[in-house]
Amino acid sequence: MLVRRILSDDSKCVGCEICMITCSLVNFGEINPAKSRIRISKMDHGFKITVCNNCGLCERYCPQGAISVVNKTILIDEELCNRCGICIEKCPTHAIWWSPDVKTPNKCIACGACVENCPTNALKMIESEIRITAEAGVKT
Repeated sequence: MLVRRILSDDSKCVGCEICMITCSLVNFGEINPAKSRIRISKMDHGFKITVCNNCGLCERYCPQGAISVVNKTILIDEELCNRCGICIEKCPTHAIWWSPDVKTPNKCIACGACVENCPTNALKMIESEIRITAEAGVKT
C-alpha cells in the first residue's frame, strides 16, 4: 500500500521551529508548538527532527483497529481509539505522543505543511510502499 512519508535531514535543521508552528496552525488552528505533530529537539551538536514516517507499526499493534491507512496516510480514528497508548509504546521512532487537549495520540498525517514551510529544506515528502520485512516481521 502506498503512503506519504516525510523524510528529515537533521544536518539541515537550524532549530527555527517553523515546522512546529506551521503544523499546529494547520492541524489545530492555533500557534501552539506543544500540539505540533513534528518535534525539534536541541542536541549537543545541532537538532533532531522527530516525525512519523508512516511505517505502519502503530496500525499493526492497535488492539482497537483505530489506526488505518486513509488517502495515503496513517490516521487514528478518535471514535475507535481507547487511549491505551500501545501505539506510542510500539513506535520505533518515538513519533507518536500525547499532546495537550488532543483526544487521541498525536502523530503526523503527512499533510506536507511543514515541508512547504521549512526554510532550510530539512524536510522532504516522498511516497513509498508499506511492506512486511521477512527477517524482522515488521512493516517498513
